[in-house]
Amino acid sequence: MTAPIQTLVNRLKDKGFWRPRPLSWAPRGIDQFLACPVKDLILRFRTIMLGFVNFYSFADNISSLGIIYYILRASLQRTICNKLGIGIKECLARYGPNVTINIQKRNGMVVQLDFKCPPLRRSPANFQGGKLLKDPLNVKDWKVSTLTALGQCCANCGTSSKVEMHHLKHLKTMNSKLDSFVR
Repeated sequence: MTAPIQTLVNRLKDKGFWRPRPLSWAPRGIDQFLACPVKDLILRFRTIMLGFVNFYSFADNISSLGIIYYILRASLQRTICNKLGIGIKECLARYGPNVTINIQKRNGMVVQLDFKCPPLRRSPANFQGGKLLKDPLNVKDWKVSTLTALGQCCANCGTSSKVEMHHLKHLKTMNSKLDSFVR
């Protein structure tokens, strides 16, 4: 059994991860992800890649999923460039070729988060599914309002206690229109 690589590449093109050029392809940044922090960008792109690797873990040509990884990595780099207003060279200098960042958790431990290529070896026994199969590209349609901050400090004040209830709008002002003096 083989993975339909050309179909997957075309689906990535349809979702806007790349566009054709006369003799090659060009990565595209995902504009709807620009509000996300870099950490969430890496996690979303990793979710897409690991979804493909998990689903096609039985395929004889799983090593061909490397092209999917290169498309997703280039799109991630382009999205980060668009978000920060920097060029690709500065993005590579700041985050490296595998888009690596360090995250400090509440307990002071530093964790490295990156977008390395997962092992592309055939392993049908490691398929992690059994329920309804989800399309990995649905991650692109997730709403941006669900940003992850688990295990981190508050971005506004830096505290590490009770972060889950910090800096929320009051319920009275959620749906009310404010005048120009209150904003």
